[in-house]
Amino acid sequence: VQGDCLDEAKRVLFAQDASLHDRLAVLAEWHASSHPLAAGVALTFLIAMWCFLASFVTQNVSWVDRVWSVTPIVYVLYMFTRFPGSVRLLPMSLLVCLWGFRLTANFVRKGGYSSGSEDYRWAHCRKWFPNALTWQLFNLLFISLYQNVLLFLIAGVPAY
Repeated sequence: VQGDCLDEAKRVLFAQDASLHDRLAVLAEWHASSHPLAAGVALTFLIAMWCFLASFVTQNVSWVDRVWSVTPIVYVLYMFTRFPGSVRLLPMSLLVCLWGFRLTANFVRKGGYSSGSEDYRWAHCRKWFPNALTWQLFNLLFISLYQNVLLFLIAGVPAY
């Protein structure tokens, strides 16, 4: 049954004539039928690949820094939608949201979301790598992937 659902999802999501409503319905069905941790891993991978592609295009690896305070909120609230009314997840969600908002406000105040801003440590780290290929591998594996997996392990897994 899971394979049939995946095949239908691929057909609708990638069909040229599919409406936005149909695509959202397929995503909602996948959301309801998928394991919460599997969906969290998929979301983590999508965020990591977005961070990598954005950093590759802009030559600025601070995209992970920009999502660092937001993704824990997304993971915890996602788990809350999967387990509504959870006595444990309600206070956890509130605390993670407060922490995330505070961290985001500090990052905004320090100019972290300004165009072109990059953490000074990344310029130092670039010196460790002899060429652009090894730097991009580091960017993919450590900066983009590892840090997003870490965020999921910090927030998403305990929320499950």
